[in-house]
Amino acid sequence: MARNPSPTLLGGLLLLFLAHTLVLIHWVQPAAFPWLTPLGVILASVAAFLLARQGQVKAERAQRQPDQKLLYLNDLLMDANQQLQASEYRSRTLMEAMPQIVWAADETGAVNYFNQYWYDYTGLSQAESMGIAGSNAVHPEDRDRTLQRWNQAVAAGDTFEIEHRLHRHDGAYRWFINRGLPLRESGSAVSGWVGTITDIEAQKRHQEILSQSEARAKAQAHELEAFMEAVPVGVWIAHDPQCHTVTANRTAHQIMRRPEGLTMTATPRDQSYPFQFTIQRQGQEIPPADLLMQRVGRSGQAEEDDYEFVFENGDVCFLHGRAVPLLNETGAVCGVIGAFLDVTERQQIENALRQKQERLDLAETAAGIGSFEWNIQANTNIWSPQLEALYGLQPGEFAGSYESWRQCVHPEDLAQAEADVQQALVTGEFFTDWRVVWKDGSIHWLHARAKIFYDDQGRPLRMVGVNFDVTERKRSEAERQQAEAALRRSEARSHQLVASNLIGIVFSNSTGQFVEANQAFLQLVGYSQSELTQLSWHDITPPEYVYLDEQATAELQRRGVCAPFEKEYIRKDGSRVPILIGFTLLAGTEDEYACFVLDLTQQKQQAEALRHSESMFRTLAETLPQLVWVIRPGDSPQQNNYEYLNQHWYDYTGKSLEQLQGDGWLDCIHPDDQPRTLTAWHQSLQQEAEFNMEYRLRRAADGAYRWHLGQALPIFNQVGQVIKWFGSSTDIHDQKLAMENRVQLLERERAARLALERASRTKDEFLAIVSHELRSPLNGILGWARLLRTRQLSPDVIEKALSSIERNAQAQTQLIEDLLDISRIIRGHIRLNLRPTRLSPIIEAALDTIGPAASSKAIQIAAQFDPAADCISADPDRLQQIIWNLLSNAVKFTPENGRVEVGLSLVMRPGSSASGEPSQATDKAGSGSLNQPAKFAQITISDTGQGIDPDFLPYVFERFRQADATTARRQGGLGLGLAIVRNLAELHGGSVSVTSEGLGQGSTFSVQLPLVSVEAAPKDWNRLSVPRQTRREVPFSLEGLKILAVEDEADARDFLQVFLEQYGVGVTVTSSAQEALHLVSVMQPDVLLSDIGMPGEDGYSLIQKVRALPLEQGGRVPAVALTAYARESDRIQALESGFDVHVPKPIEPIQLLTVLARLAGRSL
Repeated sequence: MARNPSPTLLGGLLLLFLAHTLVLIHWVQPAAFPWLTPLGVILASVAAFLLARQGQVKAERAQRQPDQKLLYLNDLLMDANQQLQASEYRSRTLMEAMPQIVWAADETGAVNYFNQYWYDYTGLSQAESMGIAGSNAVHPEDRDRTLQRWNQAVAAGDTFEIEHRLHRHDGAYRWFINRGLPLRESGSAVSGWVGTITDIEAQKRHQEILSQSEARAKAQAHELEAFMEAVPVGVWIAHDPQCHTVTANRTAHQIMRRPEGLTMTATPRDQSYPFQFTIQRQGQEIPPADLLMQRVGRSGQAEEDDYEFVFENGDVCFLHGRAVPLLNETGAVCGVIGAFLDVTERQQIENALRQKQERLDLAETAAGIGSFEWNIQANTNIWSPQLEALYGLQPGEFAGSYESWRQCVHPEDLAQAEADVQQALVTGEFFTDWRVVWKDGSIHWLHARAKIFYDDQGRPLRMVGVNFDVTERKRSEAERQQAEAALRRSEARSHQLVASNLIGIVFSNSTGQFVEANQAFLQLVGYSQSELTQLSWHDITPPEYVYLDEQATAELQRRGVCAPFEKEYIRKDGSRVPILIGFTLLAGTEDEYACFVLDLTQQKQQAEALRHSESMFRTLAETLPQLVWVIRPGDSPQQNNYEYLNQHWYDYTGKSLEQLQGDGWLDCIHPDDQPRTLTAWHQSLQQEAEFNMEYRLRRAADGAYRWHLGQALPIFNQVGQVIKWFGSSTDIHDQKLAMENRVQLLERERAARLALERASRTKDEFLAIVSHELRSPLNGILGWARLLRTRQLSPDVIEKALSSIERNAQAQTQLIEDLLDISRIIRGHIRLNLRPTRLSPIIEAALDTIGPAASSKAIQIAAQFDPAADCISADPDRLQQIIWNLLSNAVKFTPENGRVEVGLSLVMRPGSSASGEPSQATDKAGSGSLNQPAKFAQITISDTGQGIDPDFLPYVFERFRQADATTARRQGGLGLGLAIVRNLAELHGGSVSVTSEGLGQGSTFSVQLPLVSVEAAPKDWNRLSVPRQTRREVPFSLEGLKILAVEDEADARDFLQVFLEQYGVGVTVTSSAQEALHLVSVMQPDVLLSDIGMPGEDGYSLIQKVRALPLEQGGRVPAVALTAYARESDRIQALESGFDVHVPKPIEPIQLLTVLARLAGRSL
C-alpha cells in the first residue's frame, strides 16, 4: 500500500512553492518589493534543508560538521537562488507563450509590463504602451468607460473586468475581455496588479447572431400567435405523431363549439371521444385513426381532405382541411399541423346552385336549348352540356374561349355572326342565326339570343344567353322557298317558251278544233291565227298519218299525255313539213289540250347529209391501206363498242366485229405491248385527247407480229361530248426495222467510240501506274548505289544499302515479268511445260518464300492439305507463280496480327457422277473441251484482310484494274497479278474465283485444277546482283541546311537521310502528310521534299495545306515534289498544287543537290 507523505516533506514542498511565488511577485514588481527575493532565498534554503532530511538533497551535505554549517547554508542559498532563477525563466516563458495579452501594473494603476502578444497585436512600442499610454489602443467609443472602470477598480482595490475593442496593427478593431486582479501584501494594501486581455471577437459575433436569432424567433412566435388567433381558419397543432396532445386556436374552438383553454386530443388514449359531435364523410363516421392529421402523422406526407362535423342537435359543419408533418432535426415526424376551413356556407350555396342547375339542365334538355355565359374581359366562355351537344361536342369538350366558338361556326356565316356580336356589344341585345359544322361534317342551324351586362363605365362585362336548334325550321323554310321559286321559274319558262317561238305551241279542244297557236306554229303551217281557228287536226294531216293521231288521242284520254311521235303536216301552200309532236291535257280541264310541235326539216336535211357523208367515209375507208375503225364510247372503257371496221382490218386480224367489242381488241396486240397500249388508250378516253401509240399487231395469215402506228381522234357533238372515236392503224414495220438497224448501228458506233476512249484512258492510267511502280524501286536502287560509290559508309549501312537494292531490284524484276507475262498472254505466245506435278511441295515453297513478310506483320499462316488432291499435270513454274501471287496479295492486304489460311482439297465439278467419271460439259474457263475430268484439286487461300467492295468484285481478275487507283492508295502494283493468275489457271484447264463479304470482311480465292495421278517436284529461284557506285563531289556547300523529307517508302526515306547527311544537311524524315504538316510549323525547314503517292493523304493535299499556313509558320517554304509520277500532266499538277520544283524518280543525286542548293539560296 502507498504511504502518506511525511509532514517534513510536505512542509519542505510548501516552503519551496512559497519561495517560488515570492520571486515571481518580485519579478513582476521589482521596485515595490525589493526584499521579496532575499526572503524567497531564505525560504528556499529552509525548504532544501527539510527536503534533504527526506533524501531529496544529497545526504552528505546534511551530515557536515557544525563549523561547516554556515558554508552549508550558503550552498543551500545558492541552490535555492538557482532554482528560483530557473522558476522565474519558466514563468516568463509561460507568460510569453500564452495566447492572451498578459499585463501588470503598479499600485497606482500605471502599467509596467505587457507580454509580446500585446506588441505583436497592437504594433505599439514599449514607450507607447507603458503607464496609461496603452489605453490609446482602445476603441475611441470604449476608451472613456474603460478608463473610468479601471480608475474605480484601482481606487477600490477591487477586481477589474470589462469588454472593449482594441486597435490592431492593420487598422481593424476586435473585441477583448480585460480582467485584472490586485496583488496584496500581508496587510490589505494593494501592491500591484496582474491581468490578461483575451480575444472574444468570435464569441461576440456568435452572441450577436444568437441574440438576433432569438429576437427574430420571438417576433415570429408573436406573429404566428397573432396570425393563428386572427385567421378565420381552424388550426390544430398536434405535439406528437399520434396526435394525443393537440393545441388549437380560437377559430378551431369556435368550430368545435368548445371553450378556449381546454386540453384537447385528436386520438384519445382511452378511445373515448371528448367532443359533442361526430366526424363524418358523406354520412359515414370516420374512426380517429383514419382522420387527416393522424394519417399525416403516420405517413409523413402532406394531405388534404373534406369532413362534416355532425353535432348532437343535428347541425352539420362542413370543413376542408390540409395537414402537413412537423419534422425534428433528424427528419423524423414529431408532430402535425392542420388547417381546416369552415365551408358550410359555401357548401349550402353550392347545393342550392346544384339544384338550380339540375332544374335548368332538365329544362334546357326538354326544350332543346343550351345556355352560355361569356366573360368578355377574361375571354372565358362557359357552356352548358346541352349547348355543347347542339354544337356536336361531348360534355367538357368545348375549350372555353371566343376562338373556340369561332372554329365551330360555318365559314360562310362567321363574318356575319361576328358582326352581330360586335353590334350586340353596343346595343345590349343579341339576336341572330348561324350554321355550325359538327365533327361528322353535318351542318345545323342555331338561333342565338343573349343580353349584355355592363360595368359602371359602360364597358361590356359579360354576355349571357341561349342557343336553340332551328335546323328543321330552316329546312322547312328552304323547301318552301325552293318550291315557290320552282313554281315561279316554271311559270316564267312557260311564258318564255310560248313567247320565244322556238317551237310551235297550239291549244285545241277534244274535237280537234284549233283554239290558239303561237307565231312559230303559224309560220310552220303557213296559216294566220284567224284561219287556223277554222281548222282542226284532221284538216292539215296527210291520210297516211291519221292512224298515228288516233293512237295519240287514245293514249291522251287514257294517261292525260302522249309520247312524242313524228308525222307530217300539210302547209297552206300544199307542201309538207316533217314535225315531232306531243300532247298533254291542260291541268284543271277535261277537254283542252296543249300540243308542242317541233319542226324537223333541218334535222331531216342533216340526217340525209350525214348518211351521204358516211357513205363517202366507208368508201374511202375501204380503199385505204390502213386498218380503219370507229368506236362509240360506253359508260366505261370496257364498254366501248366498235361501230365500224374496214375490210382490211378483218383480212389482217381475222377477227369479227363481235370479237373486238370491249377489250377484245387486245388479243390482236403483242402481249408485251398490251399493258402500255391499254394504259395509253384509257388515258386518252379519260382526257378526251388524241391517241397515238406504236404496238405490234398479229397477222392472222401467218401469226407474225408487225409494228403499227395507232392513231385516233375524238369526235364531239354540239355540247362538247365525245360521241365517236375515229382511228387507224398504219403498218410501220419496215420503217421500224430500218430505224432499229440505224439505232443499232449508232449504238455500235457509240460503243466502239467508248471502248476506244476507255482503252485510251486505260492505257494512260496503265502507263502512269507502270511509270510509278518502276520508278519507285529505281529511286532506292540508284540512290543507294550512288552512295555506295562514295565508299565512306559503315559496314552496317553498306549491308542495309545492299539489302535495299536487292529488294527493289527483285520488285522491279517481278513487275517486268508481270508485264511480259501479260503481253505473252494477250498475244497467245505463252507456252506451258506440262508434266506430272505435286501441289503440296509447290505450296510449301511459296509459304517459305512469303513467310518473312508474314512474320514481319505478325500474320498467322495455317495450311491444310488433302493428299488425294496433290497430283496434277501442270507447269510447276507457272503453278508456283499462281500460288505466290495469291499468297503475296493475302499477306499484303491483311493487317498486322491477321490470319491467312491455305487449303488443298478434292472437289467434284457440278454435273459429275458420284463414281468420279467425267461428265459432258463445257468448261467455264472456256478451254473448249467437252470431256472434263470429274475431280479437281482446289487450292483455297483465305485471309482476314480488308476484303473487296461488292461493286469491284466482278472486275477483280481484269487487267489493269485496281480497287484503289488513286495517288493516295496504300498498296502499289500494276493490277496484273490476278489477271495473270486467271489466265494461267485457264491455260491449265482450270478456273479461279473469289468471294468476299465486303470491305473489312476478308476474302477467299479458290483455284481449281484438273487432277491426274502424278508426282511433282519444285524448282529453284534465282536472285539479281547490282553494281556499285562511288560518291561524286558538288561545287557548293550544303552544310547546316535543314531539310524535311516526306516519303512513305522506308527504303527511300533511309536513302534520302543517309545521302543528304553526307553533304552536311540536317534531314528530318517522316512517312505521313499529317506529321509533315506539323513539322513544317515546328522546325521551319529550308526546303520541303515530299513524295506524291502516299497512303491516306497524298502530296498534293499536303502542299495545299502547307501553302494555307501563315508565312511565319512556314507557309512559303520552298517545296520539291519528289515522285515516280513523271508524266507532263503530273508535273503540271504538282506545280499548280503549290510545289516549286517537280523531280521525277529515280532521282539523280547531283540534280537533287543542285535543286536544293538553288531553292535554299546557296551559291552554285
